[in-house]
Amino acid sequence: MIENTLKTEFIAGTNLQGDMVSADWRFLLPRLKLDRVLCLGLPGSASLAVLAATADEIIVSHTSQSGLDQLQAECVSRELSNFQFLRVDSFENLSDETTTFPLVLLLDSGLTAEFLQDEKVQLSVSSLLADDGILKYEVSGFGQARSKKRKAGMTRVYWLTPLTGEMRTALPTGCGKISKFFFDNVLYGQSWKKRLLSRVGSMVSSAGMVDSVMPRKLCFLHNSTERADNSCPPHFLRKMARTAGLNFDGQLFGLSTRGKFNANKVIYYLFEPGASTPQAIVKMTRSPEFNHRLENEYKTLDRLAKGRFVAPETFPQPLF
Repeated sequence: MIENTLKTEFIAGTNLQGDMVSADWRFLLPRLKLDRVLCLGLPGSASLAVLAATADEIIVSHTSQSGLDQLQAECVSRELSNFQFLRVDSFENLSDETTTFPLVLLLDSGLTAEFLQDEKVQLSVSSLLADDGILKYEVSGFGQARSKKRKAGMTRVYWLTPLTGEMRTALPTGCGKISKFFFDNVLYGQSWKKRLLSRVGSMVSSAGMVDSVMPRKLCFLHNSTERADNSCPPHFLRKMARTAGLNFDGQLFGLSTRGKFNANKVIYYLFEPGASTPQAIVKMTRSPEFNHRLENEYKTLDRLAKGRFVAPETFPQPLF
């Protein structure tokens, strides 16, 4: 470990807060890299760099020309060149038979409300999805997270923390044991108020009521005839595991993206069905310049496992 650290080039400022700690819902998508993304509404300033790295082309559509102009100026100042901007008079008639997207982000709260209630808006927005494409939106409050006109199996739903701002935890609905584990071990705050909330969350999870009381929901609507399974790990993660000879297909998971630094890791907790503790934990970097840190961790754990310096149950066993 010391040898690897000494060989690592020190670059000042790489551990400061960065622009890759937003839009962490991307780690729930089937793929991390897309060709095109459509934003219906104005994305937040903090997420621009993430969107630019996620897709080759991002089209931002909105009814406000001044809002689009301001966003375009910011993209120019930050040298983000893969954004395009399109003003529309209304979101109701957006369909274009020649243009569909693998990912559509529903970012306008008013449009989201209309989408959940108005069949015409649903058809218009859904027509923008490519085959197997995904529509992403958020809802707040205790109403329906799913469209009234769509089959429930087409939508994956997660409850999020915190209640506002950037997502830091995403838990699949219908998984009370995973929620309880997170409240007991991951969402356990340092202040007495947060610890009290964690205990309440743990009890609510045990009672099977956590999905009802957590007001912030993240939804992914799939343009697919197959039933969506929100508890299954993302496709890209299962694919990586298969290349290492592992099978995560039957696992359940919870996601933690806590921290405000680019260097903070994204962590997947993987559970066997019915289990109350994770079978495996997968750490991932937000940005590739920090890959060497995880490589060093893996090499150290691998040497511990092979060298038998300490008892196997006293440190994490490296998987891949």
